[in-house]
Amino acid sequence: MIDPAIQSKIDTWLQGPYDDATKAQIRELMTGTQNESLTDAFYRDLEFGTGGLRGLMGVGSNRMNRYTLGAATQGLSNYLIKSFPGEQIKVAIAHDSRNNSPEFARIVANVFSANNIKVYFFEALRPTPELSFAIRHLGCHSGVVLTASHNPKEYNGYKAYWNDGGQVVAPHDKNIIAEVNAIKSIDNIKFEPKEENIELIGAEVDEAYLSRVAGLSIAHEAIQRQHDLKIVYTPIHGTGITLVPKILVRMGFTNVTIVEEQATPDGNFPTEYTPTASSTFRCIATTLFGLENILAAELAALGAQNIVLGNRAVEFIGDKRLLYNANLWCRTAIRILKPFRTFKARDERDLYRQVSKVDWAEYIQGDQTFAIQSVVSQSTFEHSLFVSQLTKDAIVDQFRQRTGTRPSVNVERPDVRINLHMHENFATLALDASGDSLHRRGYRLQTNVAPLSEVLAAGILLLTGWDQKSPLIDPMCGSGTFLTEAALMAHHIAPGLYRRHDFGFMSWPDFDENLYQQVIAEAEAAQLPDAEVDIVGSDIHREYIDAARKNITHAGLEDYVRVRVRDIKDAQGIGESGVVLVNPPYGERINPDNLNDLYKTIGDTFKTNFAGYDAYVFTGNPEAAKHIGLRTSRRIPLFNGPIECRLLKYELYRGSRKGPVEPA
Repeated sequence: MIDPAIQSKIDTWLQGPYDDATKAQIRELMTGTQNESLTDAFYRDLEFGTGGLRGLMGVGSNRMNRYTLGAATQGLSNYLIKSFPGEQIKVAIAHDSRNNSPEFARIVANVFSANNIKVYFFEALRPTPELSFAIRHLGCHSGVVLTASHNPKEYNGYKAYWNDGGQVVAPHDKNIIAEVNAIKSIDNIKFEPKEENIELIGAEVDEAYLSRVAGLSIAHEAIQRQHDLKIVYTPIHGTGITLVPKILVRMGFTNVTIVEEQATPDGNFPTEYTPTASSTFRCIATTLFGLENILAAELAALGAQNIVLGNRAVEFIGDKRLLYNANLWCRTAIRILKPFRTFKARDERDLYRQVSKVDWAEYIQGDQTFAIQSVVSQSTFEHSLFVSQLTKDAIVDQFRQRTGTRPSVNVERPDVRINLHMHENFATLALDASGDSLHRRGYRLQTNVAPLSEVLAAGILLLTGWDQKSPLIDPMCGSGTFLTEAALMAHHIAPGLYRRHDFGFMSWPDFDENLYQQVIAEAEAAQLPDAEVDIVGSDIHREYIDAARKNITHAGLEDYVRVRVRDIKDAQGIGESGVVLVNPPYGERINPDNLNDLYKTIGDTFKTNFAGYDAYVFTGNPEAAKHIGLRTSRRIPLFNGPIECRLLKYELYRGSRKGPVEPA
């Protein structure tokens, strides 16, 4: 039985001005035994997130198709028109080798052109970096590439870029999302193209891009000496085949072998291995605002598939090994959740009934304790505590009816944590694989007055692009969170090793002790104890340095990190280049006598003592940050708890570099 709300949306597609082929596919799903597929295709709208769209291809509001792409492009068009009034807006569009990518790219081009936007349309598939280059090369305001990166063949995606060639960030991301969400009917989408607004591009941009890449070489003489270095390259049926071999030849490499079996672009990726569906399952990793892309990269490095970015969350597909590894290795994850049921609850009785349909003996043993954590938004249920209580009642009542006994509730340290997320009355039940929040690494004994979360500190370090080899200096180190997280990265230490006996999945009925011990052994073997990296911290407050030393020693990192009592104005760089990073007081919880003077001192110290470094200031006080007196090259929006912050980057060139000072 299909939920009435979902059926209403299906009826809208069947009765509205949608094309006949789409309606025929919907009817085919309805007449078969595919109710679950039909429900999944319509139970929500495919979400336009900070990176754009990504999802399964097919009919329905939760799929990649002509109409979801049209809505996304119309919303982006509306925002561009509002953002650049009176200008001839220009966009560039590229696509990869995935199934339907050329057709999807053409739909996007048509909608842009119908909105009187000039479209530079790549004549054939091109890699994403060239799209980024083309935006800047052609002076475009925005761009779109149709790609879903490493996801399986059934998926496709829509990535939106801004005029700097990077994916859209704040405030544009939220504003574009608002415009997309404002498209309530396909009647609001302009699908009919204006061909005069579409211009094909290709060879000229290719040549400009190849020349630019070749010009980035910093050791051309070394390449000449090692020109016969054996290089094996595979594009894995993707777009890389269009340019990578050319640039390798242009750079001077003469011994390049291309894997012929994977050289032909093919959206079915015929030679790729994918784990069997029976061994994999859907997971959700939660994180902090602004760290979604960083977390997605961490999960991809661990082997996650079907990665989809959300708001403070990343969805992915993995197996049990990946679930264990994600908890051990992900530095920017807060929790790893394993969803197992999704439903719509119209009212209290319906919520109780739906929760009761779950066979809870599969997840909780009678002698175990459990707890429910609920998050409710835009629903008729107003209070998350009430939702948790009602869910708990349904679980307990089921055990009583079947066994005469019931598991106990322990909100502090339960054996099994259940997460219930409800949005617009659609609820998802998930097992919490992490147990306690992953930001609680287990190494921190003492803190200063306003400590950073370990997850936030790790995310900031990763956002800086620090190579984990050059010096990392924190001259306002407090209790040493940046320093500790930096040492863990530089020496390839999994942060979860500190709490290896305390993960939620260890209490699950299907916990695989042997597999987990393998994962632990692999993590221990991966450490790099002999890595030589300068990680140095200082602070003017002796009590903070004492706390930092205790934390670093408790983490077993005392051989890798140096700390001392020192005023920031006396801090010095090490070597020619590195990263200097500070998290100064914001004036929220710490109130120095003169905050502006402190920020000026930070800027003066950077200029005088850290030439050649990349400097970063993480602050929640934009007014005080103006007194740093340096030009920012990047501003990344983040939150420290409830405080809206910015991670400000300053490139400290040696010698003089003229240019106006920009406010932070």
